[in-house]
Formats: sequence, C-alpha cells, structure tokens
Amino acid sequence: MDGFFVYNTNRLIGKVAIIMSERERVAQMVNEIPDYKLGYVLAYLQGLMADEAEDDAFCERLYQDYLNDPDPEKDKEYSLEDCKKEWGLE
Repeated sequence: MDGFFVYNTNRLIGKVAIIMSERERVAQMVNEIPDYKLGYVLAYLQGLMADEAEDDAFCERLYQDYLNDPDPEKDKEYSLEDCKKEWGLE
C-alpha cells in the first residue's frame, strides 16, 4: 500500500504516506494470505533460511551415493518417448 487519503466531511485534505519496514510489510502480507497457500510460503521461507554449506554437503552425499551405487543399470538411458509410453502420457 503506497498510502491512503484522509477525508474531512467528504473533502480531500491530503495524502499521508505509510512507511513500513520490509519486515512489517512481509508480516502484513502473510496475514493476508489464505490458509491453503501458507504451505507454499513456509516452504519458500525454509529454503531461504537453509544453510548453504549444509545443502551443498547433502547434495555431495547424494552424488557420491549415486557414484558408489553398484546397480549395473543406474546409467541406462531412456528416451522421452519411452518414458511417456511407460507413464501413459501419450
């Protein structure tokens, strides 16, 4: 909200600026979000607060697990057409 108008007996007196910090603006917006959308907000905020080093370490562990996986078919490739057929998307 950029501001609001102050009226006196149906006559415009002037425009008053509303100055809010970014934190106050975020809090106000969160209060206006429908309950069914709050899960999206929560997931986004958790992502913003995630520790980058911890996230990088997790990704590295996943990559190393993949490299060390003994499954002989782990590198088998499938065409998009084959996947769509298998998943019933054609």
